[in-house]
Amino acid sequence: MRFSPDRRRVSYFTPGASGFDLVVAKADLSEPRRFATVRHTNPVVWSPDGRKLAYANDDAGIQNLAVLSLANGTARRLTTGKSIELPSSWHPRGDRVAYLATAPGGTFWTSAASIVDGTTAPMVSEPLPHLAEWSPDGTRIAYNRIEGGRGSIWLADSTGANPRPLTIEGFKLLRRRHRRRPMESSLPTPPHAPAPATSG
Repeated sequence: MRFSPDRRRVSYFTPGASGFDLVVAKADLSEPRRFATVRHTNPVVWSPDGRKLAYANDDAGIQNLAVLSLANGTARRLTTGKSIELPSSWHPRGDRVAYLATAPGGTFWTSAASIVDGTTAPMVSEPLPHLAEWSPDGTRIAYNRIEGGRGSIWLADSTGANPRPLTIEGFKLLRRRHRRRPMESSLPTPPHAPAPATSG
């Protein structure tokens, strides 16, 4: 379950007839609307303006990055790769989505997809497995760099240039700090969603 940026809505998955339904409701779980159905549940990320959701669409048999418009209920796939691609964060401007991509052998990296033209590019020029995300103001990129079972935190410019290590002594993980609010720990079980939302 994920709250919208303004805390007025929540997104969650609930079992459906052919998989798991992606549902958006008010924060008290009233007025649920079903927007999509997937076979696997993975993180759903709200856009900064609360108008879109990034999620993993598996209609083609593989989990690819997609963006859902809450205004009309339409979904657009941004990636079509053969690896698993899962959303991780939005750029503060709301024009790009960072996503985790995997490859055979257990490696992984973070790329960014434009919601304007669908182009994708690695967030940083890093050959080793890594997880990256933008700073709150979008001016820097922080990422975990994994090598030989050891991890370190690195910092780069917003373009991915000028990478420099912040930690070197051992395994570290980037952790977002979320302020827990009373409602998050006392929400009731999400109800089953009604019929899918229709566009137009």
